[in-house]
Amino acid sequence: MTRINDAVQPLIDSLKTDLTNLIAQGKTDLASQSAAVAAKLADIDTRMAAVEAIITAASASVSAHAARTDNPHQVTAAQSNAIALSLGVAKGDLIAYSADATPARLGIGAEGQVPRVSSAATTGIAWGDAPNPNSIISGNFDYWFEATSQTSSGYGSDTTSRNEHVGSSKTHLQGVFAPGDTDAFDAPAQYYSRTVVTSVAGAGNYVRKTWRLENVRNYVGLKTFSFQGRVPSGAANVAVEFRQYFGAGGSAGVTGIGSQLVACATGWAKQCITVTLPSVVGKTIGSGGDDYLEIVIWFDAGSSFASRTANLGQQSGTFDIAQVKFEHGEVATPFVTPDQQHELSRIYRYFYSTSGVGWKGIVYTTTQVTRLGSIHPVEMRVSPTITMDSSSLFDGAVIVAGMELAGNFGSKASVDLNITVPNGLTVGRSVTVLSGLFKLDARL
Repeated sequence: MTRINDAVQPLIDSLKTDLTNLIAQGKTDLASQSAAVAAKLADIDTRMAAVEAIITAASASVSAHAARTDNPHQVTAAQSNAIALSLGVAKGDLIAYSADATPARLGIGAEGQVPRVSSAATTGIAWGDAPNPNSIISGNFDYWFEATSQTSSGYGSDTTSRNEHVGSSKTHLQGVFAPGDTDAFDAPAQYYSRTVVTSVAGAGNYVRKTWRLENVRNYVGLKTFSFQGRVPSGAANVAVEFRQYFGAGGSAGVTGIGSQLVACATGWAKQCITVTLPSVVGKTIGSGGDDYLEIVIWFDAGSSFASRTANLGQQSGTFDIAQVKFEHGEVATPFVTPDQQHELSRIYRYFYSTSGVGWKGIVYTTTQVTRLGSIHPVEMRVSPTITMDSSSLFDGAVIVAGMELAGNFGSKASVDLNITVPNGLTVGRSVTVLSGLFKLDARL
């Protein structure tokens, strides 16, 4: 064992010495490298400080250059494609283009006007009045629920206007525009109103077309009435009048408001009439909801109506009217084609026709049905008068025709009828309308 220790011990001592030397050398090398790293970091800091100084100086130079107003590089407006500030000269001016790369000034329009496309304008844009709502329902003559021609006086063809005559006679017809005929109008139109007048001499004779606008108190002050008008040949005047009616039990009506002549020629022309409607202060308005403002176009008028028609006088002829509009203010703004669903809802307040298919009731006796009806599409102005024609119903076993109206118990909201039939129904059964034509009328 002693021999082994004597042999190994020198080896261990030598290994310790080598390890000690190796550790010492490592420490020396590490210290040397740390110093080198520190030197490099210090060099980097110095260089970064120099870069930051350059950036600061450059930024200050750029800012100072940008702030200059003396155009140091002598750049022209053409070189920069800039629009000269001097092109605008007043508050609200707009810059538009009259041609490719050719800017032009569009001066501010009048109060309330809006920019509109105009091929005639230098810049293709012109100021115009924004369209106002139209108080006349179906002013484009799109709806003819009753007929497309009429010789009777009153309602009967174009649904929302009255075609009236006394003494003289007339035929009112649906005129149809050919494609492109209305390109010069404010908006497209398919139909127009044609009145063919046969005048008969008489002081109280007349032919006229009227629109009644519900609730007279809604229409006071400055208003404008406009329409497209023509006569197919020659030239002729029509007269325009406004009339206030205060309803049953109300104050006496006011006629002859704003009466004036309007000249019509063979070509379509937009006619514009401005009127100041009297205040209703101090007037008594009837409680029945039947008051209105009436707009009248006179075609033929006997001497009894001279003051209401600006002395129009009597005449025969054919008169065409299209795109009728009544609006607030003193300017006739463009006619706009109405949304059909909205326009139908407005019409249905006053009139609609239906087959009645699906209406249900209860058999009361073998010849009587009660509670026949349905809900109106919209609430009507008043409970409507109802006429019916060629109706039949089914009670689950038999089909019965020849219905007659026996009672109307409806309201502004719904139809509720009692009817009679010749015979054949079974008491207690539910019945359903199979066919028919029902007209529901709440017009003024």
